[in-house]
Amino acid sequence: ILSSIFYPEHALRRENVKPPWENTFQWIFHEEHDDHDRIIDPKNRTGFSGWLRGSNSTYWISGKAGSGKSTLMSYILHNYRLKSNLKIWSQGRDVHILSYFFWRAGSELQKSVTGMLRSLLYQLIEEIPNAADKLASNLRLTSGRIPVWTERNLAKTFKAALAAAASQNFCLCIDGLDEFEGDTDELLDLIFKLQSLKNVKCCLSSRPETQLVSRLAACKQLRLQDLNLEDIRQFVEEKLNCCIENREVSGSRSWLASSIAFKAEGVFLWAALVTASAVRGLQAGDDDEMVRKRVGSTPSAIEALFVQMLASVENVHRGSLAFYIQAMRGKRQYRAGLSVSVSVSVALMTLR
Repeated sequence: ILSSIFYPEHALRRENVKPPWENTFQWIFHEEHDDHDRIIDPKNRTGFSGWLRGSNSTYWISGKAGSGKSTLMSYILHNYRLKSNLKIWSQGRDVHILSYFFWRAGSELQKSVTGMLRSLLYQLIEEIPNAADKLASNLRLTSGRIPVWTERNLAKTFKAALAAAASQNFCLCIDGLDEFEGDTDELLDLIFKLQSLKNVKCCLSSRPETQLVSRLAACKQLRLQDLNLEDIRQFVEEKLNCCIENREVSGSRSWLASSIAFKAEGVFLWAALVTASAVRGLQAGDDDEMVRKRVGSTPSAIEALFVQMLASVENVHRGSLAFYIQAMRGKRQYRAGLSVSVSVSVALMTLR
């Protein structure tokens, strides 16, 4: 069964997510106090650890494009506190954490229910090897026979596997629901059916798209852009340290980091791009006033920022840039791992 459901890129998106900047996102596991025993403002308490320890249900991580949702999900998956909290929920029973990261820029399987179910079922059988024998018996498979894995058959088999392992608990972490291509209602119907099993709970993440908001509004949740201001400010200030720590501009450094963090409005990607621009300016000898102008003139919307970046390309190079972007767009149909942002494509069209 394992060989028939495996596909090489099933964990590619999850493994390619870069780790978070040092000491960021730690707040996700905090409740009333942080790691330094400081009281946390009630409006910044996520309730995530309490949810992990509580009864089975769904938790939704919502956030703007570029706010760091996938990075946060990856951080959660790699943090020891995830399993230690889940063990309280399971009351000592074994806990298995299965995950899937949808990716619209990847292969057809990476953005489909079929791909998600094959990956989750593969992980389950890897963690509980004897589940394969039970599934083979349920599917009435003879030795050497390979099942036909339709979406319906996969859903039925995965639910049967979870039910067969009723003495063990499962946490399903599914990232990028907005990256899924298909009927969103059908995807959510399936997730809620899985979560209805007494030994299953689900942690989901996505942009706050209208259809998702209407279906997930009643779930326990957080809005990432409301909670990552200090993380962004810390990231910006530490990135600036390397090029201005020897200049007499420590006050300007703090001002600049705060300015970029506030203007980012929770979008980590925007802050990273603007910080890189400010660093290049500082390294080229820009004074404080020039850096302020550079940051102040930067569009606050990520799409507009991409347009500005591409518009700065000299006319003589635009033809080559257009060729390479179009080549990447074509190549990604054959190779998972290459992606071009829709924002970049839109920006490119404005330059033609």
